[in-house]
Amino acid sequence: MTSIQFTTSGWSYRDWIGNESPEGTPSGKFLNHFSRRFTCVEIPGTCYAIPGEKMVAGWDANTPEGFIFLPKMPKSIVHAGKDARPDPERILNLNHVRQDLELFLERVSALGPKLGCRLVFSKKNASTVVRRSSSASESGGEDFLSALTQR
Repeated sequence: MTSIQFTTSGWSYRDWIGNESPEGTPSGKFLNHFSRRFTCVEIPGTCYAIPGEKMVAGWDANTPEGFIFLPKMPKSIVHAGKDARPDPERILNLNHVRQDLELFLERVSALGPKLGCRLVFSKKNASTVVRRSSSASESGGEDFLSALTQR
């Protein structure tokens, strides 16, 4: 069965007030209003930092059953560093990113059935990401994709 869902990258855009959210809507209510119109959303903020437990609990509490979150993998995992320039030797290499990967997966798993796919986004290093996602040679025998799907 094929499923097509429409969403956006995020839910808190001020220029949506009056369209997606009623005039006067405080920013803390944007997600709640968004989740009434869409069935899922990409979480671009997780690209920059692993979300805290309270943040994830808030996402869950402010959305109805059946809503799906699509968090982006943090740059610390995909780029293997917090700098603007990725480190090609460390991209998706479990020897370097395992701790952040496990923390990220633990945090987003608190969404339970509201957790959709975890997005891996890399526009400058796509070939390295694809190659490393299923290569066990650089990670001591366990490839990144297997490590991800086992959790």
